[in-house]
Amino acid sequence: MKYFLYANQEFVGWSALEHADPAMGCVSGVFHPNENYENIKDIILKYSACHLPGTDAAKKELDQVWPRIEALGLAVEPEGCSPFEPTGGVIVIDYAEDLGDEIGRELHVFGLSQEIFAEYFPEAHDRYWGVSDR
Repeated sequence: MKYFLYANQEFVGWSALEHADPAMGCVSGVFHPNENYENIKDIILKYSACHLPGTDAAKKELDQVWPRIEALGLAVEPEGCSPFEPTGGVIVIDYAEDLGDEIGRELHVFGLSQEIFAEYFPEAHDRYWGVSDR
C-alpha cells in the first residue's frame, strides 16, 4: 500500500512505510518525493542536519527550525483512506545527498494507535499484540 505525504494539503510524495514498531507506535519507510517536494526541501534539509552526529551547533538551530516544520502541516494519508491522526507527528529525514535517492530519504510517523496497526500494518500488529487482539 502507498501512504501519501501532504504538506499544507499539497501532495509531496509517498512511502510504503515498510518498517513498523508497534511498541513505539511508529512506522517509517523510504520516501519517494515528487516535484512538489522542492517547495519544502530546504527546511527538511535543515531539520535533517540538526540530527547528524557531531553537529552540536546545529542542534541549537533545531529550536528555530522546528516551528517551520510544524507550519508545514505534514499529514500522511493511506491510499484511498482518511489521513492518519498520529499523536507524535510526521517528519521526513533527507540524507539523499550522502546516501543517494534510493534510500536517502525516510518518512516517519509517530504515535499511531493499536487500531491503526491492526488495520494498516496487520503483520506488525499480530507479531506484537497477537491475532486475538484484532
